[in-house]
Amino acid sequence: MKSFKYYLIEISSVSIPEISELKKSLLKLKIKKVTPKKLKSLFLKPTRKIFKDHVIFNDDFLIFVGENHSNKDISPNTYNVYGSFVEGEVEDYEIDEPAIIYLSIMNNPKDKDITFNKEKYITFVNLYVDAVQHELVHFKQWLSKNYVELEKTRGISKKELKGVNSFSLLKKLKKGDYTRDKYKEDIQYYSQQFEMEAFALNAASELKRYYNSAEKAIKVLKNYSKINLKQSPVFSSYNDLFKPNSVIMKKFVKLVAHFIKEKDDSL
Repeated sequence: MKSFKYYLIEISSVSIPEISELKKSLLKLKIKKVTPKKLKSLFLKPTRKIFKDHVIFNDDFLIFVGENHSNKDISPNTYNVYGSFVEGEVEDYEIDEPAIIYLSIMNNPKDKDITFNKEKYITFVNLYVDAVQHELVHFKQWLSKNYVELEKTRGISKKELKGVNSFSLLKKLKKGDYTRDKYKEDIQYYSQQFEMEAFALNAASELKRYYNSAEKAIKVLKNYSKINLKQSPVFSSYNDLFKPNSVIMKKFVKLVAHFIKEKDDSL
């Protein structure tokens, strides 16, 4: 499969068809009310089973739930899922030290139980699966023989910096919940080659879910600057940070289109 010339890793290498299997397994659980500890147990088992051949999981480090990772700023009975990838060492594609995926379910510390209706549970499963998918992209990047070279591309060039969305920044600053320093951090983070590919896969998943059609999701990319938070939270974040015709956005849209067009059911 043809890879984009600006990208160092063969782009087809991040297709993760097992994601569909994981999602189906989790949806079958139909959880309505559960403690954070029990939720960890229920989600951990199918995740480890499906991805045992892809990632070396430390017994304690796949998913953390509970007091140590709770956030008092999160409203009661709501949640979010955060992931991170910790790299080990690679030598001729043989793993000398384990690569670990961390996933944290953030909830209000006052919540002894998490309660779901059908819609909320589906939303939660999508959040979880997207987080797993995102970190597995980083794992596959880590296995690439071009990984060392890719690390050198972190950050944003002066040419690309001209493409930041200053109007969006001003609106956020007026609300008082955003700072210029945070904006600069976000620009650097979201423009990394590593993150652009992982987030593009997430955005493709969100758009295909929203439209329930790859064809419709592709069509909306023709006017991608109008994509909003409801259609795709990830794509909306990129629209907030970068101008529509910037180098970063053009790269990002091509990546998203590529993943939407993939014929497997991994999204």
